[in-house]
Amino acid sequence: MRGWAGFSHEHRAQLVLMVDEAAQGHLRKLQRDYLGSPRLSKFQENRLWTAIRESYRHAALAFAVCVDVFVTAQKGWEELKPAMTLLSVRAVRAAAGQMKWQYVRYGLQDNALWGMVSRFTRSPSTASTPPRR
Repeated sequence: MRGWAGFSHEHRAQLVLMVDEAAQGHLRKLQRDYLGSPRLSKFQENRLWTAIRESYRHAALAFAVCVDVFVTAQKGWEELKPAMTLLSVRAVRAAAGQMKWQYVRYGLQDNALWGMVSRFTRSPSTASTPPRR
């Protein structure tokens, strides 16, 4: 959904929110399976971990597209104004989930992810007017 040009900003945001909501139950199950199983093979462990981390990564990127429209005051940014709080919170949650699961395997953090989080938290507090470039 990130790259499809045919969607309005509002429609894309609604789709991202719906997919994220639908995925939460499945994601919780995968996390329980990973953390609750005492003996997973390396293959199973890697497969579950990758699915969980990638789910958070793709969600964070999809929310980033929506938030970026507002932050950069692209054409049609006004459509997203009512949903910016929810979009920003979900974006931060997805980025935090990605960070957390990276730490589960003692991985290094990607500094670009922190930059993305700073964009999420910067604009919604000043949602009355578009940010200046």
